[in-house]
Amino acid sequence: MTEENNTNIQNLEGGDLYFGTLRQQEEILAQIEKTQPLLSDPIETITLLNQYSKEHKFYKRLQVISKNFPLIRTVRGDGNCFYRSFFYKLFEYLIETRNESEINRVGELLIKLRKELNSFFDPFTMQMFCDEVQSVFDQIKVGFVITPDPEEFDWGFSQNKNEKENEKEINEKENEIKKEKEQTNEKENQIEKKKKKKKKEKEKEKEQEPEPFTKEKLIEIFRDKFRSSSIIAYGRFVTAITLQKNAGLYGSFLTGFTTIDSEVKSNVLPMNKESDTLHIHALTSVFLENYPICIKSLDGNSETGTDVQFPSEAKEDPLFYLFYRPGHYDILLK
Repeated sequence: MTEENNTNIQNLEGGDLYFGTLRQQEEILAQIEKTQPLLSDPIETITLLNQYSKEHKFYKRLQVISKNFPLIRTVRGDGNCFYRSFFYKLFEYLIETRNESEINRVGELLIKLRKELNSFFDPFTMQMFCDEVQSVFDQIKVGFVITPDPEEFDWGFSQNKNEKENEKEINEKENEIKKEKEQTNEKENQIEKKKKKKKKEKEKEKEQEPEPFTKEKLIEIFRDKFRSSSIIAYGRFVTAITLQKNAGLYGSFLTGFTTIDSEVKSNVLPMNKESDTLHIHALTSVFLENYPICIKSLDGNSETGTDVQFPSEAKEDPLFYLFYRPGHYDILLK
C-alpha cells in the first residue's frame, strides 16, 4: 500500500472509512486481475525464489520443495485460490486416472450435496452452481464434451418461430411452383441431388466421433471467469453447510466471540475471502475419503517447511499437492 493510500484512509471517518476501504479493495482486485491469470501454465518452481532474499527463511525451504516438485501451476491470488486449486486438481485427478470407484463416489456425492444445499438455501439459487459442477463431472464421467441442447431452455419459443418459418417457406414454394410450371427435368434433378447431398452430410455429422473431454478442456473451464466462479461459489456453499452441520466440532476452534454463523457469513460465503484451516478441513472432509491431499507450507519452524494432510486420518498417498505461502495457495507438480 502506498503512503498516499495510507494517508487517504487515515483521513476518512465512519461510513467514509468503510466505503474508502471497499474502493481500495476493489482497486487491488482489479490490479490482480490484470497481472495474474486465473490458472497459469506450469512454470519452474525455482523461479519463485526471485520473490525472496537469500536470507529469508522461506528461501531455503523453497529450494527443498522445488527439488521434489520442479513445476508449479500458479493460481490467481484473489482470495479464492484454495477453492480454485482444490476443484481443478480433484477434477484433473479423475480425468487422468479414470478411477472408476472414485468417479462413482463423487457422482453419488454430488446428488446428495444438491439435496442438502437445497434444504439450506434457495433451490432456485443453488441450481446454477450445482448444474455447473454437475456439467463438468458428467463430461469427465463419459469422457467427451457434452454440448447443451438449446431447445431444452427455450420454453417453446423456437417451436413458434419454426412454425412461422415453415409457413412462410410453404407459401414461397407454392408461389414458386405457380411461376415455374415450365420447370425442366434438369432443375428437378439438381434439387434432388442437393437433397441427397444434404442428407449424406447430416449422416456424416452423426457418425463423427464426439470431442474428448481432456485436461485442456478442464483448463479452459477454470480459466473462464464466470464458470470457475460458479464452481468456487459451490465450494463455499458446501463448506458453509458442513461447518453449520458440525457447529459443535468446529465452533471449539473459533476464538473470541466468533460463532459458526458469523464465521460463515463473514469469511466463507463471500467471494474473495481467504480460506483458513477450518474451511479446508470442512471441504475436504466432504469430498475426500480414502485419498487425502497434502499442503506443503512455507510456514513453521522446520527448514523444509511443514506438511499438512487433509483429511489427516486418510492412509493412502495424497491425490495431489498444494503449495502454501502466507495467504495464498498454488498447485505443485512433480
